[in-house]
Amino acid sequence: MIKQSKYFITGFFLLTILLSGFAPKKDKTKLLARQWIMTGMEVNGKAISTKMIERQQRNGMVTILEFRKNGRCSVKISTSQGRITKRNEWKFEDEQKKLIITHKIKGGTETRQEFDIIKISSKKLILLLKDRRETQIFIYKAYKPKKRQRRR
Repeated sequence: MIKQSKYFITGFFLLTILLSGFAPKKDKTKLLARQWIMTGMEVNGKAISTKMIERQQRNGMVTILEFRKNGRCSVKISTSQGRITKRNEWKFEDEQKKLIITHKIKGGTETRQEFDIIKISSKKLILLLKDRRETQIFIYKAYKPKKRQRRR
């Protein structure tokens, strides 16, 4: 009786390990669909100082990404000269290891950026962008805008 139970437990354990490899991957859409504020950046392995990014944010220079579940996203860049918003579309590729952002320009032309997803959680997003000249890493944290108080 003990032998049978031992084999059953061992068999069950092995089956669980085998099947876990075939379990469907979690959809990352829910994790991505929110607003993200840039908190760090690296260019060709050299980090932009956190102090510099914080100083820029205090001076109104902010980059915010907003992803929606419907495949639309926007990039909001605030500078001392004003705010720019670019509306784009996004999708996952390569088993949700890549994030593709497509921007349509008037006249039908599209630009496409392909990011490797280094990390995605409910609090942090790290993206890698490679092109012919440089490698950039963008670090974002989940962002909730402060509610504005109404003036009376």
